[in-house]
Formats: sequence, C-alpha cells, structure tokens
Amino acid sequence: MAVYLSEPIHPDSYALLNSETEIVEDFSLPQKIEGLITRNIKVDKGLMDQLPNLKVIGIHGSGCDDVDIEEAKKRHIKVFNAPNQNSTSVAEMIVMFMLALSRQLIKAEHDYSSQAISNLAPSYLMGQELSRKTVGFIGVGAIAKQAISILKAGFKMNVLGYSRHLDQTAANELGITHCANLVSLLRQSDYVCLCLPLNEETYHLIGKAELEVMKPTAFLINTARGAIIDEEAIYHALKEKKIAGAASDVLTHEPHFSKLMLLENMIITPHLGANTNEALKRVGNLCVSQMIDALHHRPIPFEVKK
Repeated sequence: MAVYLSEPIHPDSYALLNSETEIVEDFSLPQKIEGLITRNIKVDKGLMDQLPNLKVIGIHGSGCDDVDIEEAKKRHIKVFNAPNQNSTSVAEMIVMFMLALSRQLIKAEHDYSSQAISNLAPSYLMGQELSRKTVGFIGVGAIAKQAISILKAGFKMNVLGYSRHLDQTAANELGITHCANLVSLLRQSDYVCLCLPLNEETYHLIGKAELEVMKPTAFLINTARGAIIDEEAIYHALKEKKIAGAASDVLTHEPHFSKLMLLENMIITPHLGANTNEALKRVGNLCVSQMIDALHHRPIPFEVKK
C-alpha cells in the first residue's frame, strides 16, 4: 500500500505511517498510490485522474474545501478529515493576533529595530487593553469555544456570537451574547474573529458593506479561510482607516504576495495557526491511523460523506 504525502507531517506520525505503508513523495509511479494525505494542496478531478488506483484521501486538518468531495464520491474514494485536533493552537493564535494588534507590536518592533524611535514609549504607539472590551465571533465551533474560554477567563471580555447553528440556549451555555444577525455583531464588536468554514454561503461574507458597519476603532481577525473576506474591500478599508487594523493567517491565494502585506495596520502570517508541535502530532496521528484503517477496510470515525 503506497501513500502519497503532499507535505511533511509530524515525525512521530511519519514513523507510524512508514511502519504500515510505503510512503511516496512524487508521482513518478502514480499507479502505485492508493492513499493520499493532503495539508494544503487542491485535490480535484484533474489530480484524481492522475491517480487511477486512489482509494483514500486523508485531510490533514478539519477544512474540506480543498478536496472535491463530490468527485471523490463518484469514484468511490473515501475521504476523511481530522477535526478538533488543532483547536487549541488556533485559539491561542487568535488571542496572539488580538494582543499584537492592540499593542501595535509589529510596528513597534520594526520602528525600534530600524532606529526610527528616539524616545521610549512614544505616544503614537499607545495601545489599548483587551480587558473588558467586546469581541464578536462569527462561527462558534471548537476553535471559537476555546478562544472564548481564554478571553472570558483571562481578560474578562464581553463575548458576542453569531452563527446559523447558534441559538439562545447554546449561547447561554457558553456564557456569551447571541446576536440574531451579522450586522448586530459587527456594530458592537471591538474585535471581530472569523471562525467558520469556507463555502458558497461564506465566500466574501465580509465585504465593503460589512466593513463599513464596523467601528473605526475595531480590529478584524481571520484564522479561517482567506476568501471569507473580500481582500479588495479590506485593503481599502484599512488604507482609508475605516477600521483600525486586521490580522490574517490566511489569504485567498496561498502562498502568494498580496498588497495587504504593504499596509502598516495589517498583520499577515503564512498559515501558522495549526503549526505547533502539539497540534501537528495530534492531527498527524489521527490522520495516519485513519489512513491505515481505511486502507485495511476498517471503519474510520471522521469519514466525510457530504
């Protein structure tokens, strides 16, 4: 049984996979490949056409938007993901982004290291505390819930939530305020965090109209998928100071230069949310164990069938 790895996985996970399968890292013998583990590549009809004996696709993470599930289903290829294994790491990154934006961390480091600062604690670098501010989560899944726990306990923040799956009862259980619509959340929030999947409904969910509703002092944080935000709209909103700043671990096209990188009030990182030793080990081990089970025709817990 040969399994193609699109990108490196945790060493422990690699060792487990190597003990049970033959690992291949190119398409020199495509007919050998029965399993494929993807982290960030597109697995579409064209790629499936190259692998005539492909039986299983493993998604190294929870997001399924890079795999053509319907095409795989037509070919009787099993698809699975590894949900909720990286929630802690991504939640911590959300908090990091909020702190970095609030204290102008990137600009402060740049100006100080380039000797543009001649006095300590310059007034133009005055920040703000997270404590007692209002944060709104669009999407209230596993990642958002962990971030909410940190922000409520550590910073005593007021938390708002909006999701088509969130109702008043669920909001009460989380100790947050349920917003009936997106506009309500955007108008009230000092920080807006995107924690939802990319699909037809969420594509460009945040555009010009939504950004204009936000407070001019508000910050937008995206650790979900780049295309949830209209990048042209956010560029102009930031350039014209319609909102105070934004941070994103994702872009519509990755890896790719974006003019957003040129803005002082924008932080962009190369998809690092789940890139911790702990998260990679949890995701990798679950992904590999499911791949081995699927290739041996054993049931797998996170098969994607939609």
